Amino acid sequence: MEEIDKKEQINSLVKKLKHNSESLHISRLPIQSKRKFVELANTEFAGDFGMCLKWMLDGLVNPDFQELYAAINDLNSRIEVLESKIENPVQNSEDKSETKIKTLSGKIIRE
Repeated sequence: MEEIDKKEQINSLVKKLKHNSESLHISRLPIQSKRKFVELANTEFAGDFGMCLKWMLDGLVNPDFQELYAAINDLNSRIEVLESKIENPVQNSEDKSETKIKTLSGKIIRE
């Protein structure tokens, strides 16, 4: 009987430890922010809150990462512009017809 109680206590303790390792307890954090953090951890870090938090702190503290993220964002915006030009070639050709070049003598040349 004593042995069964000990096994039950051990199983109960193992369940609690497993639950604690998979949960996140942060006080005074807005619910929306916690939800976004958990979503980021689940999608990008397979639910590993510690690695997600480390990644976020590295991005805040390390200036090399900030420069890298700024360069990536710049490249993403350039890619978006190029993709929009590829998707709408008719609009781009209309823009070219409206472009005017004016010479020093005042003569207007269209492209």
